[in-house]
Amino acid sequence: MNKKWKKFLLESAEDNEINLPSLEVKDSFNMNVWQSEDRIKNEISSRLIKIAIDFIDDLGFEQGIIEDITITGSLANYNWTEFSDIDLHILLDYRNVDENTELVRDFFNAKKADWNKLHQIMIKNHEVEIYVQDVHEPHISTGIYSLLEDQWIVKHKRHVPKINYNCIEVKARSLMDQIDRVQDMYDKRNYEASQNVSDLIRSKIKRLRRSGLAEKGIYSCENLVFKTLRNNGYIEKIFNLQTNSYDNIMSMNNNAI
Repeated sequence: MNKKWKKFLLESAEDNEINLPSLEVKDSFNMNVWQSEDRIKNEISSRLIKIAIDFIDDLGFEQGIIEDITITGSLANYNWTEFSDIDLHILLDYRNVDENTELVRDFFNAKKADWNKLHQIMIKNHEVEIYVQDVHEPHISTGIYSLLEDQWIVKHKRHVPKINYNCIEVKARSLMDQIDRVQDMYDKRNYEASQNVSDLIRSKIKRLRRSGLAEKGIYSCENLVFKTLRNNGYIEKIFNLQTNSYDNIMSMNNNAI
């Protein structure tokens, strides 16, 4: 392992303009959120459940459609930071909504994206982010806590992970460079090319993260590359390039017939 590169990643050196997610493993959970390592604080659990139910109610569904409400992510682990979100997952059986589960997935993905853009709910200085999940779809996480059952489904065990820093360096910088090149295409008004390449890069990032999570979990090189891209604004950048390219392709100026 390259020690200089490890130090550079962990300290997020400004000269390199890259910010890697914190890999520090804490001695305990965030006790502003947790009553103990076995139970979340009652007032926080009640508020999160209310948020999830309100989300479903606002979409016109009955509360009974909810199979479970869970929290996961770094706040359900020992690697939390002051910047960690509260990942609030609403579990549904998509087949109870419609037999076309892909259509249901697309619907809820769009609605949760709209909600997350519109709202900024802070609980103990951590922002709440909603996810909707099919109960039949496996969720890979080392920490999953059921708010409805008030107990752990999967409890994280504290350990210091082995990180492949060189892998993160190579893959993250390569993808950042590719996204910057798409920006150049867009700036030159080559919108069809920027849209096509944006599609390819987004699909590649999705595949990489999915394979990394499946094979080695949250500390896999591929998952940490995704988090590096997200923390440095590159996930948002490629999404905006894809959307803006399409908008420009479809637009017509005032002189168009």
